[in-house]
Amino acid sequence: HLWVCGPLDAEAEAKFRQAYHRELFSLPNIHALGWLNLRSPEFAQLANRCAYVIYPSCSEGQSGAVVNAMAHGIIPIVSRDSGIDTDDFGVTLPDTRVSTIRRTVRDMAALPPEQCAALASSAHQTATQRYTEDNFRAKIDQILEQILPAETR
Repeated sequence: HLWVCGPLDAEAEAKFRQAYHRELFSLPNIHALGWLNLRSPEFAQLANRCAYVIYPSCSEGQSGAVVNAMAHGIIPIVSRDSGIDTDDFGVTLPDTRVSTIRRTVRDMAALPPEQCAALASSAHQTATQRYTEDNFRAKIDQILEQILPAETR
């Protein structure tokens, strides 16, 4: 099953809805949920059902949605432009062609449960240790120290 989340009702998504109308609204294994609050019980229930977040973005600073999914133990399958380093717990797509995404998703879905569980655990650990508010603050402080003259700090 594929669960599609995001602002599907937004005007900016009209072309997406039109292009994928059949897939989003007619196929029994694809579920168009729309936007979900990442702190809601609905998202927690969805996270318990899913093994992977598929996020082939073309432009991100760093996807908070992917980091939140990882914090729930969901394995990322992302484009380089998602801003997430997948290290040894996910997949960074070499490109965002449909054929590449399809092949990657099929390969990942074929993983043995033990390997999937290990990847999920590593994704969770990375999200809760690397992508924290304290780490973000420390990185911002480090960047500001590098770019601002000492007298303005």
